[in-house]
Amino acid sequence: MNYQHTIFYVLLSGVMLMGGACSSRQTERRLVDPRVRALLLQAEQALQRYDFAQALALADSAARYDPDEPAIYFLQGRLYAEMAQFDRAEAAYQEVLQRDPNFRGIWHNLANLKARQHRFREAIALYQKELQRYPGAPTWQAMARAYRELGVVDSAAYAYRQALQLDSTYVPAYIGMTQLLDDEGRFAEALTYAQRAQALDPDNPETNYLLGELLMKNGRFAEALPYLQRVVAAWPWHASAHYSLGQALLRVGRREEGEAALQRYEQLRELNAQVQMMEEAVRTTPDNPYAFAALGAALRRSGRYEEALQAYTIALFLSPDNPEILNNLAALYFVQGDTLAAMQTYRRALQADSTFIDAWLNLGVLHALRGERAAAAHAWRQVLRYDPQHEAARRYLARLQQ
Repeated sequence: MNYQHTIFYVLLSGVMLMGGACSSRQTERRLVDPRVRALLLQAEQALQRYDFAQALALADSAARYDPDEPAIYFLQGRLYAEMAQFDRAEAAYQEVLQRDPNFRGIWHNLANLKARQHRFREAIALYQKELQRYPGAPTWQAMARAYRELGVVDSAAYAYRQALQLDSTYVPAYIGMTQLLDDEGRFAEALTYAQRAQALDPDNPETNYLLGELLMKNGRFAEALPYLQRVVAAWPWHASAHYSLGQALLRVGRREEGEAALQRYEQLRELNAQVQMMEEAVRTTPDNPYAFAALGAALRRSGRYEEALQAYTIALFLSPDNPEILNNLAALYFVQGDTLAAMQTYRRALQADSTFIDAWLNLGVLHALRGERAAAAHAWRQVLRYDPQHEAARRYLARLQQ
């Protein structure tokens, strides 16, 4: 299981969130300043937009009103964890512990940091501390994942069952148990858990993928088709789903469609390998903005636009107003069809570096697409101003004059 992918699949996946900016035990001890609560709510909203700099600024403002409020440092820890800044995240969480060692979620989130760094035994010990204070399905399920990574199957199964005993509707535990049984080759048992997960969350591509896969492994190819088709519709970049869909189509006699799906799988497999390589670079060099920018580019090429946006935003947090990163971010907006955001981002890159040729060139293309011929010509002349031999700019200007 790849813990790094949680950064880029779903915002704050695997992170214990706080409701109301304080723990239940903390509420008995102290009241949260209303100004602090309001600022933390704004910071939460900024985090949802991937505006990390704004979220941290709001958290800093909250600390001026009450520097001893642990919820402030808990939020800062989550922010840094979201950006894979593990040392900073841990330092923030330690600030929480100094103020309230019983703060709900603190041991869970510290454990997540260790798990994402592949330090699974340390993670398990920390999950246990959370469970001693606040037994909950999310922490049992997270600990089960760590046990699964270590290959301790019995302990993983026990933890998943504990999660489901506490919450029989907790889908991640059904997903984890499905994967655990699947790894063991116990396909019939795994199918039962996959069916339950999909029934509880029928619109989730992951539950549909698992159910489709398990139906395939149990020889029920026609039944698997609609679930796999839902996955490739929601996640067109998912290589394994295309492979399984292709195999299912071939098994039911739909050869042409099956071969097309398998061909798409081959195209995606290389792209996904690039993403995985960039994810590992981010994990090992979390302070390198260009590692995040490279990950963003790989995700963009794969069509994983929401994840690409997050990666670029982290890169810009680490290197504010970097024209190269802004140029890549503008390209992301462009492929998503948001030409206005793309143009604004190219202009932002040019504010940082007015000689940045790529931004002028691409800005000209956008103006041309919008029928703004004079603006396009101006942008391309700027390219030639800094590089008189630039072939693309010369060619575009010539076409424009024709």
